[in-house]
Amino acid sequence: MKARRVRTKREKAFNKRLARDPVVIKHVNAGIKTFKSMAYPYLNHCRRHLLRTSLLYGIINYELLISGG
Repeated sequence: MKARRVRTKREKAFNKRLARDPVVIKHVNAGIKTFKSMAYPYLNHCRRHLLRTSLLYGIINYELLISGG
């Protein structure tokens, strides 16, 4: 087996920043799923669907802005 290479502080900081992104994305996806907006096919007019999803994503983005995430 190969010996593990010791990571520098810069590499550790980069890995930590890189690992945060999927967590934020998972939280956003969970927020979308709470509204059940993407759980089922939307059968009404496309224009209304775009309006509702835009409003929903605006609310989620606002919550992210307020929480600092």
